[in-house]
Amino acid sequence: MSRIILALASFMVGACSMALFGNHTSMAAQEPAPHLTPPPEPTGCGVKGFTADGGTPGSQNRLIRVRDASPTVPGMSQKICGALLSNGTQSLDGLNCADCTFTGVSLEYSGGAYSLENAHFGGVTQIVLKGAAANTVAILPLLQAISSGQAPEQPAPNTPIIKTANTEKVRTVSFVSPYGK
Repeated sequence: MSRIILALASFMVGACSMALFGNHTSMAAQEPAPHLTPPPEPTGCGVKGFTADGGTPGSQNRLIRVRDASPTVPGMSQKICGALLSNGTQSLDGLNCADCTFTGVSLEYSGGAYSLENAHFGGVTQIVLKGAAANTVAILPLLQAISSGQAPEQPAPNTPIIKTANTEKVRTVSFVSPYGK
């Protein structure tokens, strides 16, 4: 009889603690059984056959709004002055640099704010565009395609766009992103 009471009490304590704290078994962290196949990718249209008219072409009236689709542009870091950066990779996103020297540097850029005041560049400089910055450059051929009637070349998915400049003489430039100051 005491075993039955102990088992019942143990069950009730477990049930109450689960009700208070929830069930902490995570199904998402478990691997799927090897004999199961993942569900097929969704196909087709979720919404069909509606008309949206914002007025005159180029008007500011929004036609289809996709929530949380625009990337955010974070602010810049504390200003760095007089840094010497060479032979490596430097992210431009958030970089706030004055009188910095870049020699043989690969600059990665994903669309964030940056400020390069009186920056000095020498040797081979690469710009590696990723994320929102790569999407922006990749969509520009769409305008040419609309004008010419020829389909634009599709960019490789998830592949950065790399542009290179080479100078034997040190060049000094100032350039500040127009958004996210």
